[in-house]
Amino acid sequence: MGKWGGSQPNAGRKKGFKTKATLEREAVLKAVKERIMTRADRLIDAQSQLALGQSFLYVIRTVTEGKVRRRLKAELIESPSVIKQYLDGEFEGLEDEYYYITAKEPNNMAIDSLTNRAFGKPEQSMDLTTNGNDLTPISKLDDDQLDKLISAVQRTVGGTAAGEAPADSGKSPEVRSASPEAA
Repeated sequence: MGKWGGSQPNAGRKKGFKTKATLEREAVLKAVKERIMTRADRLIDAQSQLALGQSFLYVIRTVTEGKVRRRLKAELIESPSVIKQYLDGEFEGLEDEYYYITAKEPNNMAIDSLTNRAFGKPEQSMDLTTNGNDLTPISKLDDDQLDKLISAVQRTVGGTAAGEAPADSGKSPEVRSASPEAA
Protein backbone atom coordinates (compact mmCIF):
# COMPACT_ATOMS: atom_id res chain seq x y z
CA MET A 1 0.00 0.00 0.00
CA GLY A 2 1.17 3.50 -0.81
CA LYS A 3 2.49 6.03 1.64
CA TRP A 4 -0.16 8.68 0.88
CA GLY A 5 -3.97 8.60 1.00
CA GLY A 6 -6.38 6.04 2.34
CA SER A 7 -7.66 5.73 5.86
CA GLN A 8 -5.31 6.65 8.66
CA PRO A 9 -5.39 5.21 12.17
CA ASN A 10 -6.94 7.52 14.79
CA ALA A 11 -7.93 10.05 12.11
CA GLY A 12 -11.23 11.93 12.09
CA ARG A 13 -13.78 12.51 14.83
CA LYS A 14 -13.81 10.13 17.72
CA LYS A 15 -16.90 7.94 18.09
CA GLY A 16 -19.60 9.72 20.07
CA PHE A 17 -18.04 13.19 19.63
CA LYS A 18 -20.61 15.98 19.28
CA THR A 19 -19.96 19.31 17.64
CA LYS A 20 -20.86 22.59 19.29
CA ALA A 21 -23.81 22.98 16.90
CA THR A 22 -25.12 19.51 17.81
CA LEU A 23 -24.84 20.27 21.54
CA GLU A 24 -26.69 23.59 21.07
CA ARG A 25 -29.43 21.90 19.03
CA GLU A 26 -29.84 19.20 21.70
CA ALA A 27 -30.05 21.84 24.46
CA VAL A 28 -32.77 23.75 22.58
CA LEU A 29 -34.68 20.52 21.87
CA LYS A 30 -34.48 19.57 25.57
CA ALA A 31 -35.82 22.99 26.62
CA VAL A 32 -38.69 22.76 24.11
CA LYS A 33 -39.62 19.26 25.29
CA GLU A 34 -39.60 20.38 28.93
CA ARG A 35 -41.78 23.37 28.10
CA ILE A 36 -44.27 21.19 26.22
CA MET A 37 -44.33 18.61 29.03
CA THR A 38 -45.31 21.29 31.59
CA ARG A 39 -48.34 22.07 29.41
CA ALA A 40 -49.13 18.52 28.29
CA ASP A 41 -52.53 18.28 30.02
CA ARG A 42 -53.72 21.61 28.62
CA LEU A 43 -52.42 20.77 25.14
CA ILE A 44 -54.16 17.39 25.11
CA ASP A 45 -57.40 19.01 26.36
CA ALA A 46 -57.20 21.62 23.60
CA GLN A 47 -56.52 18.98 20.99
CA SER A 48 -59.42 16.90 22.33
CA GLN A 49 -61.72 19.89 21.96
CA LEU A 50 -60.61 20.26 18.33
CA ALA A 51 -61.16 16.55 17.75
CA LEU A 52 -64.66 16.64 19.22
CA GLY A 53 -65.68 19.90 17.61
CA GLN A 54 -66.33 23.18 19.35
CA SER A 55 -69.42 25.10 20.39
CA PHE A 56 -69.60 28.87 20.82
CA LEU A 57 -72.23 30.88 22.70
CA TYR A 58 -73.12 34.28 21.28
CA VAL A 59 -75.48 37.00 22.43
CA ILE A 60 -77.11 39.74 20.38
CA ARG A 61 -78.19 42.62 22.58
CA THR A 62 -80.91 45.07 21.62
CA VAL A 63 -80.64 48.67 22.81
CA THR A 64 -83.34 51.31 22.81
CA GLU A 65 -82.34 54.85 21.86
CA GLY A 66 -85.39 57.03 22.16
CA LYS A 67 -88.09 55.36 20.08
CA VAL A 68 -85.59 53.32 17.98
CA ARG A 69 -84.56 49.79 18.91
CA ARG A 70 -81.22 48.71 17.47
CA ARG A 71 -79.45 45.35 17.55
CA LEU A 72 -75.77 45.35 18.39
CA LYS A 73 -73.19 43.15 16.78
CA ALA A 74 -73.08 39.52 18.01
CA GLU A 75 -70.76 39.10 20.98
CA LEU A 76 -68.90 35.89 21.84
CA ILE A 77 -69.51 34.79 25.42
CA GLU A 78 -66.34 33.50 27.06
CA SER A 79 -67.32 33.61 30.72
CA PRO A 80 -67.88 30.09 32.10
CA SER A 81 -70.45 31.41 34.61
CA VAL A 82 -72.54 33.10 31.88
CA ILE A 83 -72.34 29.94 29.73
CA LYS A 84 -73.53 27.89 32.73
CA GLN A 85 -76.40 30.31 33.33
CA TYR A 86 -77.45 29.98 29.67
CA LEU A 87 -77.31 26.18 29.82
CA ASP A 88 -79.35 26.25 33.04
CA GLY A 89 -82.06 28.25 31.21
CA GLU A 90 -81.68 31.46 33.21
CA PHE A 91 -81.84 33.71 30.14
CA GLU A 92 -85.11 32.42 28.65
CA GLY A 93 -87.74 35.06 27.91
CA LEU A 94 -85.37 38.04 27.84
CA GLU A 95 -86.48 40.65 25.32
CA ASP A 96 -83.25 42.63 25.05
CA GLU A 97 -80.84 39.70 24.65
CA TYR A 98 -80.87 36.82 22.16
CA TYR A 99 -78.50 33.91 22.87
CA TYR A 100 -77.53 31.24 20.34
CA ILE A 101 -74.94 28.50 19.97
CA THR A 102 -72.87 27.80 16.87
CA ALA A 103 -70.72 24.76 16.31
CA LYS A 104 -67.45 24.17 14.56
CA GLU A 105 -66.95 20.76 12.97
CA PRO A 106 -64.41 18.32 14.40
CA ASN A 107 -60.85 18.56 13.12
CA ASN A 108 -59.77 15.28 11.50
CA MET A 109 -56.06 16.03 11.93
CA ALA A 110 -56.59 16.42 15.68
CA ILE A 111 -58.53 13.14 15.78
CA ASP A 112 -55.72 11.35 13.88
CA SER A 113 -53.06 12.83 16.13
CA LEU A 114 -54.82 11.76 19.33
CA THR A 115 -55.60 8.24 18.13
CA ASN A 116 -52.04 7.79 16.82
CA ARG A 117 -50.72 8.86 20.21
CA ALA A 118 -53.02 6.46 22.06
CA PHE A 119 -52.94 3.43 19.76
CA GLY A 120 -49.83 3.95 17.61
CA LYS A 121 -49.69 5.09 14.02
CA PRO A 122 -51.38 2.66 11.62
CA GLU A 123 -49.10 0.77 9.28
CA GLN A 124 -48.83 2.44 5.90
CA SER A 125 -47.39 0.95 2.77
CA MET A 126 -47.21 1.92 -0.85
CA ASP A 127 -46.62 -0.39 -3.81
CA LEU A 128 -44.31 1.47 -6.19
CA THR A 129 -43.04 -1.32 -8.41
CA THR A 130 -45.37 -4.27 -8.74
CA ASN A 131 -48.69 -2.67 -9.72
CA GLY A 132 -50.33 -4.84 -7.08
CA ASN A 133 -48.83 -8.10 -8.32
CA ASP A 134 -47.13 -10.48 -5.90
CA LEU A 135 -43.35 -10.54 -5.94
CA THR A 136 -41.76 -13.86 -6.81
CA PRO A 137 -38.50 -14.57 -4.95
CA ILE A 138 -35.50 -14.58 -7.32
CA SER A 139 -34.66 -18.13 -6.26
CA LYS A 140 -37.93 -19.33 -7.80
CA LEU A 141 -37.44 -17.67 -11.21
CA ASP A 142 -36.50 -19.81 -14.21
CA ASP A 143 -33.63 -18.86 -16.58
CA ASP A 144 -35.84 -16.96 -19.06
CA GLN A 145 -37.41 -14.91 -16.28
CA LEU A 146 -33.97 -14.14 -14.80
CA ASP A 147 -32.66 -13.03 -18.23
CA LYS A 148 -35.63 -10.67 -18.65
CA LEU A 149 -35.15 -9.30 -15.15
CA ILE A 150 -31.41 -8.71 -15.68
CA SER A 151 -32.06 -6.96 -19.01
CA ALA A 152 -34.71 -4.72 -17.44
CA VAL A 153 -32.43 -3.78 -14.55
CA GLN A 154 -29.52 -3.05 -16.88
CA ARG A 155 -31.68 -0.79 -19.04
CA THR A 156 -32.98 1.00 -15.95
CA VAL A 157 -29.57 1.70 -14.41
CA GLY A 158 -27.92 2.61 -17.69
CA GLY A 159 -26.08 -0.65 -18.24
CA THR A 160 -26.56 -2.82 -21.26
CA ALA A 161 -28.24 -6.09 -21.88
CA ALA A 162 -26.41 -8.73 -23.92
CA GLY A 163 -25.79 -7.46 -27.45
CA GLU A 164 -26.92 -3.87 -26.74
CA ALA A 165 -24.78 -0.77 -26.96
CA PRO A 166 -24.73 1.68 -24.07
CA ALA A 167 -27.01 4.64 -24.68
CA ASP A 168 -24.14 7.14 -24.87
CA SER A 169 -21.50 5.13 -26.76
CA GLY A 170 -22.72 5.70 -30.31
CA LYS A 171 -21.28 2.31 -31.30
CA SER A 172 -23.41 -0.33 -32.87
CA PRO A 173 -24.06 -3.59 -30.96
CA GLU A 174 -21.95 -5.55 -33.45
CA VAL A 175 -18.83 -3.46 -32.75
CA ARG A 176 -19.14 -3.96 -29.00
CA SER A 177 -19.96 -7.64 -29.22
CA ALA A 178 -17.18 -9.90 -28.10
CA SER A 179 -19.13 -13.13 -28.07
CA PRO A 180 -17.43 -16.41 -29.20
CA GLU A 181 -19.66 -16.52 -32.28
CA ALA A 182 -18.36 -13.13 -33.50
CA ALA A 183 -14.72 -14.21 -33.26
